[in-house]
Amino acid sequence: MLANYGYWWAQEEYRNLKEHYFRITLEWEYIRARSVFDRELEIMNRLIRCQRMLLRDDIQKLSSLKSEEDRQLYLDFLLNSRGKGYILDMARMLHLDGDASEKAFEEQYIQRAQEEEQEISVMKAEHLCFYLKWLIERKWDMESQLQGLQLV
Repeated sequence: MLANYGYWWAQEEYRNLKEHYFRITLEWEYIRARSVFDRELEIMNRLIRCQRMLLRDDIQKLSSLKSEEDRQLYLDFLLNSRGKGYILDMARMLHLDGDASEKAFEEQYIQRAQEEEQEISVMKAEHLCFYLKWLIERKWDMESQLQGLQLV
């Protein structure tokens, strides 16, 4: 919570400087934009890491259940609480190397998702944050935007 306050405070200080103390140059604007992108990328990386841990944990729980009825109940619970994308992510995770580096895992995952061609056309907004494919693609978009920012 203090970290978020620190970000807010820094952004507020930036606005105060902009209005009162000095003219914002392109260099200062670049520094501000770079800081925002870096923070968003850090958050996205942590979210992807957390999502991978949740998937591994749910796969382990599902494999530890003995009866088929219990497995079906658990899958129904996951489907209702996290959506179809999460179930697809679990199926994809079963076929991937969980110990691979983050970049290697992301590339393997996206390749596997493209091979399967199973897209979910209608997804609730609250389920979208659990869909690993969307998170990885969003992260890659942010990285390309950051590189575009450096070229300016």
